[in-house]
Amino acid sequence: MSSKSSFTRPRNLRVHWDDEPDHELHGAVIYMKRLSVDALRELSTLGGADDDDAVDGAGFGMIVDRLADGLVSWNLVDEAGEYEECAPRPATREELVSDGALCMAILDKWMDVAGSVSAPLGRRSNNGSPSPAVSALTDLPSVSL
Repeated sequence: MSSKSSFTRPRNLRVHWDDEPDHELHGAVIYMKRLSVDALRELSTLGGADDDDAVDGAGFGMIVDRLADGLVSWNLVDEAGEYEECAPRPATREELVSDGALCMAILDKWMDVAGSVSAPLGRRSNNGSPSPAVSALTDLPSVSL
């Protein structure tokens, strides 16, 4: 009989800049809803991660609306040390529209995370040799009958 294992897929995506120590948002953690393929494609045409062209007013408005709808929570703190926390409520359009660079940084990272495959879990390598537990069993003296 084979046993099946299951995987619970997280409902929200963790958007962060932990691997970019010099980034302005290093340390920020933002949870965003997952994007459908259509939404990902739509946002990429409006000014996604690799688009160097300026986003027009209507396009930026749609980006802000999508971000406000997709943002679940964040840990952003302003320079005065006060939370700009949106958990558990979604961010408002006014909160996001006040900082265009922040919007675009979140959008770029959200699209990167939404459009990529999760990294596999780390595994220890046994270099092709049996585990110590198996080795211990094979080292036991055999019993003659």
